[in-house]
Amino acid sequence: MPLIKDAWRAENWKDKFTIWFKPTGWRPENFEEKYPVNKIENVFNFDKYGTQNSQKLIYWSVVQMLITLLFVSYLFDNIAKIGLPNIFIYGFFILITIYSYTELMDKNKYAIFWEGLRFAVASGIILYFGDWFGLNTIFSAGNYIILAYLALSFLTTIYFVAIDFKKPMTQTANLLNHL
Repeated sequence: MPLIKDAWRAENWKDKFTIWFKPTGWRPENFEEKYPVNKIENVFNFDKYGTQNSQKLIYWSVVQMLITLLFVSYLFDNIAKIGLPNIFIYGFFILITIYSYTELMDKNKYAIFWEGLRFAVASGIILYFGDWFGLNTIFSAGNYIILAYLALSFLTTIYFVAIDFKKPMTQTANLLNHL
């Protein structure tokens, strides 16, 4: 984000363009005074970004990533059959999927919105096309499997945001997360 901000704030077009091709850390003249940036002085000892997630959330996130891998594998295996412009619709679904579970891993309350949007998009796809991009030719209950998974995922997201995120972590879990 700081790179985008610096490019936006640059006063001349040369700096707006050059900033993208200079070495990391380069900034236009006088930017240090005008727009100071917090720099890490000791790279071996600083507070790293991270959330203290429960084991349940970690396991659920792994399951979500594996299921996303199945969705992507299905897309690549059937890309010719899915065709244009449907591959972009499918890609949009994958984008929402990844964004949804990363919001959940960040413990963002808006994960419910993104998971609900994902469920709505997938439901809309099934209602509009009558099939999940040809999945019913492989499994007769393909639509039901997709919708059941998405409903479970939506309910699980609600559980994590409404209940699990409100639980305090134990001292042992905090200690393990800082190692």
